[in-house]
Amino acid sequence: MKNTITILLTLLIIWSCQDIDPLRPPEELTMNYGELVSDTLFATADSIVINERVNTYNAPKLCIGNYKNFETTILLRFVQLPDSGSIIDSVAIEFSTLHVLGEAMSDMPVSIYKVEEEWTETANTKDEWHTFAPTTEIDAIQIPSEDSTRIKFTISDTSLIREWISDGFFNKGLYLKCTNPGINYIREIASTEYGVDSLAPQITFRYWDEEDSVFVTDTTYIGLDATIFNNNGNEIFNIAQSQNDLLVASGIGVRTYLEFSDLSLLPPNILVQKAELHVPVWDEDIQMQDQKNSFDNTNDKQNFYINSITDLSNSELDSVYLNFITMTQSDSLVKISTTNNRAVMGKYLIQNIVNGNQESNWFSLQYQNEGQDLSIKRFRRTADNPTRLILRYFKVEQSGF
Repeated sequence: MKNTITILLTLLIIWSCQDIDPLRPPEELTMNYGELVSDTLFATADSIVINERVNTYNAPKLCIGNYKNFETTILLRFVQLPDSGSIIDSVAIEFSTLHVLGEAMSDMPVSIYKVEEEWTETANTKDEWHTFAPTTEIDAIQIPSEDSTRIKFTISDTSLIREWISDGFFNKGLYLKCTNPGINYIREIASTEYGVDSLAPQITFRYWDEEDSVFVTDTTYIGLDATIFNNNGNEIFNIAQSQNDLLVASGIGVRTYLEFSDLSLLPPNILVQKAELHVPVWDEDIQMQDQKNSFDNTNDKQNFYINSITDLSNSELDSVYLNFITMTQSDSLVKISTTNNRAVMGKYLIQNIVNGNQESNWFSLQYQNEGQDLSIKRFRRTADNPTRLILRYFKVEQSGF
């Protein structure tokens, strides 16, 4: 009996370790699901929802500059400092430039200000930081127009750092702002969450160690940062709404909502095998016809999330969704990223609607990280029937044994 149990357990383990296609049952399972049907549904209604106060927490990039009336500024704070009583000799700050949105025709002048108010990495969600008027400038630098540059600058007035060290209460960090309104590009910088220590912002202290009577150099990457995204009166989103445009955006958060009302017409006796969603990209500028979309940030390689909206009356932009089905852009089409995601979309989200467990036929499309940078992706309008939901399902003729 023990040998029999051992053999059965071994077979189960071997079977469980097999790589099974989520869309097709194993051949050894002889279940007959019925007729396999392919069906295409078109979006029947749409909407876009805008939120100018997205959370930039954990964003891998920081942004600074001006672009077509949009302004971005940076909050930066280092929380690991030398011990109280250390005699500071010099302080240097470094960060790495990545890419730009727009054309960097010249270097960017940036002023560095003292911050006297408390803040967290969710600062972009707070109104006060969108009207913040800094008063105490401690330094000014030039950020080169070239990409992939390591910038290092010293803070000549070390009294501020000495104040931070003497009492951590005063350490509210720094505020960086482009001081030339004529600059028409946004510089992207690696943040503390970028994932590569050598590119992250760092601060280096050189101070006198009384105990050993030597100068010590100490470098740390530990800190907090946030980008403040300001619309500054740009009418692009109002224009998009008036034109019934579809788009998603990061920096200024925008999500597209799509309804597939024909889902309610599907027969109830089906088993959905998979679902594919095709959303065609429209690479035309919202404000200038026949021009390329000037806000489509080609350096933003992130994917998208598609979610089912279970309660349309509570579909605010900051709602927390499941965010487990990703979509990716391939050429001029945004579509569900993997075979497994297509199976999940069909077997769970669509099947849930077919089974009558959910009344809403609406879905939301968004950037994966809406606080990463400034980018707008435009899609073809629903009136032209471009967005389609492609289903494969088994039509079950009978049930039971």
